Amino acid sequence: MKSPFRKTARRDGVTTSLGMRLGAVLAAGLLLVAAPVGAQERPNEPGEHDPGRSHGGKKFTIPVEVVVPLVALGVLLIGAAVRAEARKPPRTTEPSRTPPPPVEVRSGADSAPPRKAKPKTAKAAGGRNGSNARSAGGDAGAPRGAAQADDPAVVVPGEVLFEVKAGVSDLDVTAIARRARLDRISSERFELTGSTIYRYRIRGDRSVAAVVAALRADPQIEAVQPNHVYSLSQEATSELSRTQYAVVKLRLKEAHASATGLNVPVAIIDSGADGTHPALKDAIVESFDPVGPPASAHPHGTAIAGLIAARGDLASPAPAARILAIRAFSGAKRPAKPGAEGTTMHILRGLDWASKQGAKIVNMSFAGPKDDKISQFIAAGVAKGQIFVAAAGNAGASSPPLYPAADPEVIAVTAVDDADKLLAVANRGPHLAVAAPGVDVVVAAPGGGYSYMSGTSMAAAEVSGVIALMVQANPSLTAAEARAALVKSAVDLGAPGVDPEFGAGQTDAKAAVDAVSAAPSVSASPQATPVSAPVETTISPRP
Repeated sequence: MKSPFRKTARRDGVTTSLGMRLGAVLAAGLLLVAAPVGAQERPNEPGEHDPGRSHGGKKFTIPVEVVVPLVALGVLLIGAAVRAEARKPPRTTEPSRTPPPPVEVRSGADSAPPRKAKPKTAKAAGGRNGSNARSAGGDAGAPRGAAQADDPAVVVPGEVLFEVKAGVSDLDVTAIARRARLDRISSERFELTGSTIYRYRIRGDRSVAAVVAALRADPQIEAVQPNHVYSLSQEATSELSRTQYAVVKLRLKEAHASATGLNVPVAIIDSGADGTHPALKDAIVESFDPVGPPASAHPHGTAIAGLIAARGDLASPAPAARILAIRAFSGAKRPAKPGAEGTTMHILRGLDWASKQGAKIVNMSFAGPKDDKISQFIAAGVAKGQIFVAAAGNAGASSPPLYPAADPEVIAVTAVDDADKLLAVANRGPHLAVAAPGVDVVVAAPGGGYSYMSGTSMAAAEVSGVIALMVQANPSLTAAEARAALVKSAVDLGAPGVDPEFGAGQTDAKAAVDAVSAAPSVSASPQATPVSAPVETTISPRP
């Protein structure tokens, strides 16, 4: 039987301190009790007057031999109690709490319901609502970066994507989802990589990062990640009227003497393009909409299609190319980020479709976080002979590299103006390949009009058009060869050589085509309209 005194004995000095306090009180009590008990009568000395004497003429006193020991005992006990109190640790206003462990999903056992995170009252210092620094409350035990991963401007809230290992059946996938408390949204098979991606909705208020971390520990899971959000790399339009200076800067007139991009298939993963625009007549040969209704023409998608392969009065690098328009970005605006947005799944569907249609060049004028699945699809496309071009992004000099431009398989493009000055908000980095006109460039607008746009999106589209000329000159051109030719033929800007602001410099279409040509000039398409001079276009600025 356990002693009832053990519990008291384990209280780290609290019992000792309490006993000493009681001893001190007891000693004081003894003084009071012993006083009357030990008192004795003493008659007054002759002539002595004592106002405290009783009516009977008697007085009580305490013998010294009683008082001294009791006082000494009381002093010792009180002193010991004070010393014991001084040695105690200071009492805190709130006991410390150990955070709950992260929720784990274990194969063969249901996971316990997650504990709700305690709401935070203090905001993280130094954060801002941008791509570089964000603050948000995450689940206890979530991995570092959970705050970013739960930002609706970076990921689709409450969604997770994963693949399973070979041999895992659909019943096993259902069991995984049940243990992790997930609801299936879709499962899609992609021919480009030969893989099936499952998209699930997270039940409850758990963070995406916490669920990703838990699924990553499951031995049946091959890969898992959030459903990322990407934005088109477009800046606000300018009221400044400019001619089509890109014609001169890119040397399009000279390049069109040998190539116009005849029948080269160029896919654009973007927002909806207006195929009825006069400048895009016969340019868009096929379209694909992985987003779904309602679909409508959008300024960004229309501009990108025209900057690659516009016909007629609007000059473009590849007026005889075939555009495969993929609407992977919705024009609907969300509070998190204004403008068109697309997700990982929308982009993967677009990449898969572009591969099926035989696209040689894929233009990606959007930017966002690193995404393993998108990188996997790009690598698979490069292995099949595709060339990928992406906008560097418009997050500024202090931003980390954005993707897919920072992917090593992608040709990253930045933007300059008519004076060869860098677009102020352009991303920097050693991954940049070349620059192209991207400030106040004339673009096609939905409804048959024209406008001006700025951004690395515009520059990337022009380089995609230049690569179409290169492919016409050398149909077997690989991504590595295209990059090397662009870098070698570029007009150096900024610091001598390749630098993190301009890459190798301004793209030169004529020199790039010459660099890859295996034979003398190729005749231009009779249906294309090569540029003879910069064309003045009447612009009606759109709000």
